[in-house]
Amino acid sequence: MGETGSIGFGKGLGACALIAFALAAPARAQTADDDTMAEPGQPTIASALPEPWRTWNGLRPALEDRGVTFAFTYLSDAMRTLGREGRQGASYMGRAEGVMEADLEKLLGWRGARFHVGGFVIHGVGLSHHFVRNLANVSDLEATASLRFNDVWIEQKFGDRLSLRVGRIAGDSEFFFYAPSASLPVGGAFGWTPLTSLNLPNGGPGYPLAWPGARLRYDAGERLSLQIGVFDGDALGPGLRDPDVRDRAGVRARFSAPFVIGEAQVKYTLPVFGGLSGQVRIGAWRHFGRFADQRFDTLGLPLAAPARAGAARFHRGDFAFYGVIDQQVWRSADTAANGVFVWARAGIAPPDRNPIDLYIDGGVNFIGLVPGRPNDRFGFAAYYARISSAARAFDRDSRLFGAWTAPLRDREALVEATYAFEAAPGFAVQPHVQYIIHPGGAGRGFDGEGRIKPARAATIGLRTSIKY
Repeated sequence: MGETGSIGFGKGLGACALIAFALAAPARAQTADDDTMAEPGQPTIASALPEPWRTWNGLRPALEDRGVTFAFTYLSDAMRTLGREGRQGASYMGRAEGVMEADLEKLLGWRGARFHVGGFVIHGVGLSHHFVRNLANVSDLEATASLRFNDVWIEQKFGDRLSLRVGRIAGDSEFFFYAPSASLPVGGAFGWTPLTSLNLPNGGPGYPLAWPGARLRYDAGERLSLQIGVFDGDALGPGLRDPDVRDRAGVRARFSAPFVIGEAQVKYTLPVFGGLSGQVRIGAWRHFGRFADQRFDTLGLPLAAPARAGAARFHRGDFAFYGVIDQQVWRSADTAANGVFVWARAGIAPPDRNPIDLYIDGGVNFIGLVPGRPNDRFGFAAYYARISSAARAFDRDSRLFGAWTAPLRDREALVEATYAFEAAPGFAVQPHVQYIIHPGGAGRGFDGEGRIKPARAATIGLRTSIKY
């Protein structure tokens, strides 16, 4: 039998205040570059409200005429663990999200320029941090409770093909494994993957952090795009506390060794079954900082050896390669956007300086296939994160020299099933279940604190989404 506990589901007054924020203040969804603002015609709560509430008594369309637009969302996850092993409990996590964008050509006469600001109000506690303790959070909302900026940038377009974006940039909305179909699962790994969150200093510029940087994008046509980004490689610096705790407001900057990423994206349509859309992304990143070896010290001795030199060997720089495919395999005769989609992502990194050297995930989505419910989606997803060979060797060395009693790390894997259905325009309900193999990267045994560590864990949850 494992430990039992429970984290409160939030005080009523605080929850009401946060929902009010979601309906009355800017909010940002964690989406891709081209999908930052709500798509035209997308169902929202506002569409069902009376005229004065829908248009803010005429203020909202007046602002839109001046080039100022908003997107509002409130997301929540109520989750609990299943089974009898490990720590057991329940949690609630909520996030009010806001985005405001201004077309500076309409507003100020600044041709080709756009300003963007996004922020979060995060509240509650996460199931992974308190109970499951896996490598990738079981909810992509999980973060330290805070009121924070996310991405704040200004973009300048040079003609129709070239654009430059400068400011605090959320890397997960610009680069790194983005696939539209991967937005359906709620697991955190399906956004900012462990190949980045565990390998980069302080997790890199991914949710809930955005770091100073610049992104240059060139659209060679409707089907080919090239982009490169340069970021502050570690905006926070060394510290014992979680990165988002040390930067609760999302404003810190340190300007350390740069982090550079380049990516190519190709969109295409297969000439079968009426045309099946797809896209492929290929990218690579390099960090120019120093990275500690996962196994050896400066003299080449195992770090776990009693006679070690005391300091890990350092490597100059780190890098990774990745690829993404998102393919429609069947489409509805009525709507091209509905059908069956499969997606897969994979990345590799050198094992000597990284805890994760291989990451693979993928899934299948069924969109708009339920009769009479064109906006419903359901799907299955899975990921596999491999502990690097050097980190596995360190565990074996530690056991050999008698300094390690915890289970040896090898991998973490997860399978998720979820169904998002539209309960009302702009209001979606999404039950989901997840099954985790080797949470934390290791199988059954005793963890470093002397508790029984399960080889597997399972969670069940309910996500709600309000769009205004």
